[in-house]
Amino acid sequence: MGERTAISIDGMGGDRAPEIVVEGLERFAAQRSDLHFLLHGDEVRLKPLLQQAPTAAPRTEIRHTTQIVAMDAKPSQAIRRGKGTSMWNAIDAVKSGEAIAAVSAGNTGVLMGMSLLVLRTLPGLRRPALVAAWPTRKGVSAVLDLGADIHADAEQLVEFAINCLILAGLMVWYEMVPMIYILWAPVIILYTLLVALTLAFFGAAINVYYRDVGQALPVILSLLMYASPVIYPLKLVKEKLLEQRAAGEWSELLYTLYTANPLAGIIDAFQNVVLRGQPPDFSAMIPGAIGMTILLPLSYRYFKRAEANFADVI
Repeated sequence: MGERTAISIDGMGGDRAPEIVVEGLERFAAQRSDLHFLLHGDEVRLKPLLQQAPTAAPRTEIRHTTQIVAMDAKPSQAIRRGKGTSMWNAIDAVKSGEAIAAVSAGNTGVLMGMSLLVLRTLPGLRRPALVAAWPTRKGVSAVLDLGADIHADAEQLVEFAINCLILAGLMVWYEMVPMIYILWAPVIILYTLLVALTLAFFGAAINVYYRDVGQALPVILSLLMYASPVIYPLKLVKEKLLEQRAAGEWSELLYTLYTANPLAGIIDAFQNVVLRGQPPDFSAMIPGAIGMTILLPLSYRYFKRAEANFADVI
């Protein structure tokens, strides 16, 4: 493709690939006449679709491969066997300098791991981040890390603290200066630590006896995050259940069960005091706080009773 600026695309990545990929490529090509494209995948399937994309077709070169990364593939296995797949080839085109970026709607975990293996990271960076564009009242903001997990060492925690300072500077720049309610933040942090301690005591003890728990705990926490107001406001849940009574006579019970997840109250409280300039919604924190108050001493007691046998089990 000469010296032309190209984007490398995994034509087989995604639940509805390759049809949806070519459709998106056609729309994007109409917006950017200066770009060319390397489309990786099964030529037998891609060529007829590309013939129906008159804007993208003249600027697109198909790179044939029949190997793909399944959406349900385990990252560790897919990365080991991934060489030659449409995703690998799309990434490798960036490494070779044929393309300036690679795009895939496929398996996110495999994409992250494969990118690390093929492209490596920039000097000084140890971990990539998932970024998304979120609409705001003043335009669009880049939000990261959407792939965050609970595994962070001391150095990464320091990096997160630096990111916090940058966030504070951006808030000042965009005139989102916290109100007096920011003074609630230390209390919310303390509550967060107590919740984490409750999980840690129980998780650490049971993991000695059942090693698979260590693998399951991050999954459980991720599910709790999805059941928390991260990408949607708690206000929306409250309106649906308490005001609109979407679940009928079960609405109040469902809302209580939802807020029994302590992360729901914690996340909403942080959003209120830091971003919205509002006090914490204590009614949303009470169910989770009651549960934590009951479970923390029980979790500690279980840990101390199990501790005596740790050496024998290990």
